[in-house]
Amino acid sequence: MLNIIYMFRLCVFWTVFALFSCFGFGRSRFLSMPETPITLPGGGYGVVNTPYLRLTSTMGDLGQQVATLRVGDVVQINEVRAIFDESRKIWIDHYYVVTQDKIRGWSSSEYIEQFKYKKTAEEYQKAMQNKRENIIGE
Repeated sequence: MLNIIYMFRLCVFWTVFALFSCFGFGRSRFLSMPETPITLPGGGYGVVNTPYLRLTSTMGDLGQQVATLRVGDVVQINEVRAIFDESRKIWIDHYYVVTQDKIRGWSSSEYIEQFKYKKTAEEYQKAMQNKRENIIGE
């Protein structure tokens, strides 16, 4: 009889333990990220998708402006870093890019369409120019 009671208690214990482990009671359900920027593998090309884009010397809006790019400009993406935006509570990628004039600077990924190959970026650039000409021509 003691053996049955012991087995019953053991089964109840492991059932409760398994429930707490699976559903994560008492711990955060959100992924915690490190406080420092994360460097992701860079590479590829990008096309500016906003009328004017400021390239800055550092990530974010506080860096010194090094160049202004226009919509449709093709850039080479050398590095990608993710930083946490406290005001919006999200991670944002920033690209370290090189322009066709060899000017280097940082920009938010929100303003650059990324492509793996230069040829694909140039085809996208031509499509954007054709679309812009059709809108202006009407």
